[in-house]
Parts: sequence; C-alpha cells; structure tokens
Amino acid sequence: MPLPPSPEEARRYLEEAEKGAARAQEALLPYYGFWLALWGGIYAVGYTLVALDPARADAAFGVLSLLGFLASYAIGFRAARFFKTPGGRALARLWAGFALAALALVLARSRLPGPAFSLAINLLVALALWESAERIGAPGLRAAAVLFAFANALFFAYYPEGYAPFLALVGLGSAAVGLVWGIRGLR
Repeated sequence: MPLPPSPEEARRYLEEAEKGAARAQEALLPYYGFWLALWGGIYAVGYTLVALDPARADAAFGVLSLLGFLASYAIGFRAARFFKTPGGRALARLWAGFALAALALVLARSRLPGPAFSLAINLLVALALWESAERIGAPGLRAAAVLFAFANALFFAYYPEGYAPFLALVGLGSAAVGLVWGIRGLR
C-alpha cells in the first residue's frame, strides 16, 4: 500500500493540477474567439437583412442560424478535448442550456413580434456571454455582455428604427474581435 504524499508533495501535485486546468482553459480561448466571429458574422448579415428587407429576413436568418449551430458544433468538436476540464464541461453545459432556451424562444416566435423576439434572444445571449466570461476568466467579455444587454434594451425602447442596424454593427465588431482573439490564441 503506497504511503500518502507529504504535505509538500500534495501542494506540488495541486499546483500542477491547477496549472494544467489553467492551460486547458487558455486552450479554449481561440475556439471561443472563432465562435464569436461566426455568430458576429451571422448577426452582421442577418440584421443587415432585417434592416433592408424585413419580410425576407426571418427565413434567411433562420437558415443562417441553423448553419451557425452546425458550424458551432464543428468548432466544438475540434475543441472537445479542452472541454474535459471542469471549467470546459461547465461552459459546454452553459451553451447547451442556451441552445435549448433559444429553441424554446423560436417555438414561441409567433407570440413575439419582430423586434421583441430579437430582444429576447439578445438578452439571453448577454446572459450566456456573462456566464461564459465567468468560466473562462475574461472580464472584458463580462463588460461587453453588460453593455450588450443595456444597449439592446435602450435601442429597443428608445430608437427602434435603429435597432437592426445597431445589431448588424455589433455583429460586425464581434466578428472582427472574435477573429483577432481566435487567431491570436492559436499562436
């Protein structure tokens, strides 16, 4: 029967485990950047369509979202080994919960006219971004989530005609930031 480790050995093992978990969390960052770029691009295209041709935007946005979920799964599949950490598993559960809540909103779509549906989805996105920031240790993302939530509410309530263009610009900015974050993380 092996002897238990000494206090110094136990401390060293714990430090090594913490360093390994931190490296795994850091390894998730480029993938997270690519998800941000993907969905930022979908927002940029989708909300540009909403601003220019609202009648056709719903169908196009539906197709874009479906393709986005498939591409998100493909990115997640590539990052799967990093989701085996407790933080990675928590992040995966968070986004699985987000997908289910978004699906529930899609099912209730007929009761949420136009911008109200966008507001509901975007407030859900803000919450998921906040929780993601907590799990990956990204305080800038946490601040962006709060800003995104309040900007959505303010545009929705006080400047509804600018709501779709605002979201298209947010998408474009998110795509750019996500690409930089993803590419930088691969180095």
